[in-house]
Amino acid sequence: MRRIHLGFAGFFIVAIVSAETPASDFPKPIDVFVAGAEEIEGVVGAAEKYPQYREQNVVVTNDGTVVVVCQGRNKSRWSDRSGQDLVVKTSADSGRTWSQGRLVATHELKSICPNAAVYDRDTNRIHVLYNLFTWDYTNVPKDVRGEMGDLHCRQYVVTSDDQGATWTEPREISEMVGTHGAVMVVGSGEGIQLAHAPHKGRLIVAGGDFHRGKKVLCYYSDNHGRTWNRSRVVPHEGTMAWASESKVAELPDGTLVLNSRTYVVDGSEHRLRTRATSTDGGVTWTTLENDPALKTVSCNGSLIAVKHPRGTDDVALLCSVPVGPGRTHGTVYVSFDGGKTWPLAKLVVEGSFAYSSLMKLPDGQIGLFYETDGYRKIRLVRFSLDWLND
Repeated sequence: MRRIHLGFAGFFIVAIVSAETPASDFPKPIDVFVAGAEEIEGVVGAAEKYPQYREQNVVVTNDGTVVVVCQGRNKSRWSDRSGQDLVVKTSADSGRTWSQGRLVATHELKSICPNAAVYDRDTNRIHVLYNLFTWDYTNVPKDVRGEMGDLHCRQYVVTSDDQGATWTEPREISEMVGTHGAVMVVGSGEGIQLAHAPHKGRLIVAGGDFHRGKKVLCYYSDNHGRTWNRSRVVPHEGTMAWASESKVAELPDGTLVLNSRTYVVDGSEHRLRTRATSTDGGVTWTTLENDPALKTVSCNGSLIAVKHPRGTDDVALLCSVPVGPGRTHGTVYVSFDGGKTWPLAKLVVEGSFAYSSLMKLPDGQIGLFYETDGYRKIRLVRFSLDWLND
């Protein structure tokens, strides 16, 4: 068995990465979405239409329903802009079995990407915010270059009041969250509802500003999603302007921790995670800085706060990322000091592992949802916090 020692800050993390590791050492994966095998209610020929399922968002409702919303992607050389739709599945048994898929939202040949889900415990409402690229993906306009300007970019929200069974028609919120001249993108994963004063009840999701680099910010609502506001852009220096795809977690004192994907744009192969914090509920942030303890590759990750394993009033932060090579070897890091250090890491998924979502499941297990098999599948593995810390 070969081990990789990830050394920093005076100690070592041991990540087991060998193919010699017995399969029984890893949690058994559960298929949630499988391309070529799904029949989606409201979509004709879904098994042929969607060769990929990507960018899952996960929420757990008050009655214990696990709801997974993701993109069903069409065939296109530019898969991020393939006229993709939003689809959903639900589970009533903490992810062991899943419902048939259903259509959440479609704009026909226009492209939904990215998206974020956030659950309001007070109203029992799921909000899914998303960005829409407004051209026909089968006939891309000549003025579309790279990430484009805001003329091709609008923002919407759909909601469900019955644990994901039915959904409203899309409601445009572009004028609430947009900035003229920049591509505003809402989402990249799950948002949270703040649990601590003075901003208790606030809904907050991460997003971005694609203008002269990729930068991060957040969107928040203090009236249960009727209106949305945008935070200030997270301050950054140099190549940190290329941060994107952030996740947010809340500490017991109300501090918010933001963890983002980024990379150096000077040709270096070095990949980074970055971090910032907020003490005013996510409106303003500290300057984005490197988080060198999180060894990873350039990819979306996930961040959640869970009850501290010692049973105190404090929390532990869990962060899931692929450590490579490529988007493989899904690893969960653990921090006991609000993300300042990450002294523990455990390999959870040995093979293909791309975008991921961590969630505390109703039965007390940790759920790790992840893209795999060339983005053809979204899978789930379940494990306990004790197992993670063993």
